[in-house]
Amino acid sequence: MARRKRTTNRLHAGGAVALVGGLVLALSFLPGATGVPLVLEHVQRVALGDGAWLIPLAGVLGGIALLRASEHSRLGRRAWGAALIALVSVAAYHARVPRGAEWSTGLNAGGGGVVGGALLWVLRRAFGETGAWLMLALSAIGGALLWSNVSLAAAVGGMLSAIQWTAAELVQAALAIWQLGAGGAVAAVSIVTSSAAALAHAIWRSARAAADRVGALLQPMQLPATTEPPRVPTGARPVDTLVAEVSRPGAVDGEKRVAGVPPGRGQQVRASTGEAFRQEALALEVPSGGYQLPPSTLLTDLPSSRGKAKTEPADLAKQLEQTLTSFGVEAKVTRWEQGPVVTRFEVQPAPGVRVQKISSLTNDIALALAAPSVRIEAPIPGVHIKEILVSDEYQRMTGPLVVAVGKDIAGHPILADLAEMPHLLIAGATGSGKSVTLNAIIAGLLFRCTPVDVRLLMIDPKRVEFTNYNNVPHLLIPVVTNPRAAAGALREILREMEERFERFAATGTRNIQAYNQLIDVERLPYLVIIVDELADLMMVAPADFEDVICRLAQMTRATGIHMVVATQRPSVDVITGLIKANIPHHPGYAGRRETARERRHAVPTDGCRAAHAGAGRVHCRQRDSGAGRLVEDPRPAGL
Repeated sequence: MARRKRTTNRLHAGGAVALVGGLVLALSFLPGATGVPLVLEHVQRVALGDGAWLIPLAGVLGGIALLRASEHSRLGRRAWGAALIALVSVAAYHARVPRGAEWSTGLNAGGGGVVGGALLWVLRRAFGETGAWLMLALSAIGGALLWSNVSLAAAVGGMLSAIQWTAAELVQAALAIWQLGAGGAVAAVSIVTSSAAALAHAIWRSARAAADRVGALLQPMQLPATTEPPRVPTGARPVDTLVAEVSRPGAVDGEKRVAGVPPGRGQQVRASTGEAFRQEALALEVPSGGYQLPPSTLLTDLPSSRGKAKTEPADLAKQLEQTLTSFGVEAKVTRWEQGPVVTRFEVQPAPGVRVQKISSLTNDIALALAAPSVRIEAPIPGVHIKEILVSDEYQRMTGPLVVAVGKDIAGHPILADLAEMPHLLIAGATGSGKSVTLNAIIAGLLFRCTPVDVRLLMIDPKRVEFTNYNNVPHLLIPVVTNPRAAAGALREILREMEERFERFAATGTRNIQAYNQLIDVERLPYLVIIVDELADLMMVAPADFEDVICRLAQMTRATGIHMVVATQRPSVDVITGLIKANIPHHPGYAGRRETARERRHAVPTDGCRAAHAGAGRVHCRQRDSGAGRLVEDPRPAGL
């Protein structure tokens, strides 16, 4: 680990030196330079002539690439490819110099300088004029292959496939002319035209893909460009916003829409906070008649309990009393609460009966009641999200971000409002039910909120949990699976937070609720960030993710930005003290025996270890309560 860090530090140090050197060399080209800058300019012009600007450009681009590099980055081939292309360029530019004047022109800072003159002189002497051009062309192709990281075999195979396809289309056109005669000339011309257009389109797509790869390499994701804070005049809203602007239901003018969007076809805009989001942001399409929430009939109904013999709680209570009496324990069942599967009994021991004597009979009581244990260890079946979403408790909730957490052991729905939490930290081992809870939270938001009200940012390093949501209109950008891209996305959310604070300050409002009540502004949607595996992100860049998560947790409540973070390794190097202090709600799931200390770090309560008996069981600890609650998470089986 230390070796990796040293390697990365060396790359970053080299990048900083190259970047500073490139900027210093670029400043030497400013007019009126004297002293050392003048000498540097003369040396660069003698070296590369009119292409002297390539030297500072290489320093700046190379420095940026090294600053963004890690130990796994493969910059060597790209660097050699770029250098080879640059040398070929200066040599080709120097080719306008007559034969025999290569050195003199280069020494006078003309053409391609001394470097271009030397290369051209060697090529002309060795291969002649035509051979020199041929060698330059081959070198340019080699540099392009090195830069694009494409093998020669793949490039030749692609060219042969394109030639073969074009030849087949031309043969088809010729056969059409021969079979149809003069009357088929028009059809043949259309075939050739369509083939040429298709070939041009394929070439254009390949070039665009290569350009995107170059842009992705050079674009610093962790160093977003600073922008001037937006000023919100009365009756207007800044154009460059993160969230797409759509028509507000019940607007005075009847049909407010984004400029440039034709009426009657819905409203389609893009999220825009930086070039990365401009390229990847999903278009938000809202029908003219408004967004219709999905009906609850899409969810699976609760399975019928017919055919299952179920003992009444009163009979179980009597049987429990008889069992205790048979072992010499006098006790009486005073109260019980029956849930979907778990039935809780309140037992009042007789005077003089120790509690330890009852707890020592757990296995005997379980045998007498024909139960796996006196505290069921299997996950509670039958807890479906539909029965929570259609319950009266859920319908009475008025919060904007109400989600279904599950049911307690008495069968009562447990609901939570992300807007009041304002963040959630879920910890538990693999298979304990974290992903079930995340899907239940997402389903609750989708069934309650429109894309105008809530936008989602999903980060899924495992690439399998959130892929089903890629077509959901609530997504801010496609599901992020690359940890480094996740860092850039979270930093863009930080910029959106700052912009929202600027809007609040300009309008004299304190939070998103007060801002959305203003008449002369467009509504700001809530942003919910859902991270499925924090441990994987912390392994890539622990300092960066800790800083951005802590800052979001500290400041985003007023702006309507909320986080739901899950991890299967609740150790101190993943859930750091700062993260734990800024996220007050800690649902704890089952963990392995060797991670008891980690579970206590995630949910530091006495009941946590007893609650972690099986998958699907979660121990919830809220900031307004020192004790926790045992909750069974819902199963979104109908999604």
